[in-house]
Amino acid sequence: MSAFSKSLKALEAAEAALRIWEEERTVSAFDEASGSAERLQTDADGFSRRLEEVDALTQEPRYGPKMRERVKDFLTRQQRLTEALESTAAAAAASRAQLQVQAEDVAREKEEVERAREEEHRMRVAAKGAELAERIGATALAQAEDDPGRAELREAAEAARLQRKAAEEAAEQERIRLHQEREAACRAWQAGAGTGSEAFQAHLASLLALLDEIPADRDACLRGLHVVRNRSLVSWAAWSPS
Repeated sequence: MSAFSKSLKALEAAEAALRIWEEERTVSAFDEASGSAERLQTDADGFSRRLEEVDALTQEPRYGPKMRERVKDFLTRQQRLTEALESTAAAAAASRAQLQVQAEDVAREKEEVERAREEEHRMRVAAKGAELAERIGATALAQAEDDPGRAELREAAEAARLQRKAAEEAAEQERIRLHQEREAACRAWQAGAGTGSEAFQAHLASLLALLDEIPADRDACLRGLHVVRNRSLVSWAAWSPS
């Protein structure tokens, strides 16, 4: 396979990745197309130079008529690919940042669940240990009714019972604390999201800004979204006491 054929195949793959990004907003597809575009730029520069070169002996162009047309078409498509990627780079960065936030949220939730499991296991083991110690103490006390030191055994049994009770209370407090933390995080997110017509309008404006990069064949979808946005704002303004 010639160098030009390899470059043409790479260009077709990059164009396919760009279409996936435009239709599905898949960040990995944008990154694939962007990486290919950088490599294709080097190839395009080389083909562009050879397009202007002539043979030293015959003074004829190095590329024949058909090859010249193929090279020109390659250069046009490569330039169009680069411009399309540049025009959607901001949207790709926003999508990548959103994915990062989502990944961090998932990791944090997973860490909290794992910590809660470990704490619950530790409390359960401590409670079982205390219960076992209490039983052993009670058995020893029953077997030593005539022993002058039975008062000490009774105290040890009571201490074991109190220890088990404390472990159970600590486990309950930990469960309550984790529940309160999750509720506080939810309220913080809701507070950050804002309320009222201004917040609603801001969220719709952000969504519309991201949709600016959608291809022209989705204009009908955008018009429908504008209608929903405008009617929602009118309804909200009529209902809101402010």
